[in-house]
Amino acid sequence: AHRQNPETKFFSPLLYNLPPPPLFSLACRARFLRLLSAGLKSSHLSSDMVAAFVKKCVRTATLVPPPSAMWLLTTAHVLLQRNQEGCSTLVHFASDSSSPINKEIPEAVSSDAFSYVKMVGDINVAEERKLRLASMSLWELTLLKLHYCPAVSDIATIFETDLSEPLPSGLSPDDLLNTTFDEIVAREFSERPGGKQGNNSAAIPLDFHM
Repeated sequence: AHRQNPETKFFSPLLYNLPPPPLFSLACRARFLRLLSAGLKSSHLSSDMVAAFVKKCVRTATLVPPPSAMWLLTTAHVLLQRNQEGCSTLVHFASDSSSPINKEIPEAVSSDAFSYVKMVGDINVAEERKLRLASMSLWELTLLKLHYCPAVSDIATIFETDLSEPLPSGLSPDDLLNTTFDEIVAREFSERPGGKQGNNSAAIPLDFHM
């Protein structure tokens, strides 16, 4: 089955199921994420499956620690850059319940990124897969822009810029593989006015309010 149709029968479903949220809390996650990143470059991934991976990365970013959220967001951004034609609606799709496309979406076909793989591999649901993509806009980015960690919220705002522009220096997925929360905090303190190089009397927020 793998030789005959690796995309729908083997490769894509297994790859899609690999990164559950708890994995991103493991200390040894870097090697796995490096392999996952290599898998996402595969030519076996169709545009709709790439869109599903983008959605899953952004959804998972809302559930994991900041270092992993940063890696997931930059990975999603890179995937969008490589597949702008097929995935642009994820960022720019207008969610309107009265639109014809939404009226055609069956109730069972939800926009839950974690259940999307149930549709994969069944050649009889190709049209439903396309309809689902239209309902999978990246609404999580609005939430992530309010993230308590400034480093995460800053990356979330990058999706509002031109997707053809490269990520800022130091923000590629490879750059963030081994980033720790302590490093993020240390960077915030050193860059903030009143940090190591500034006036120590500057106020630093200690809580977060919606």
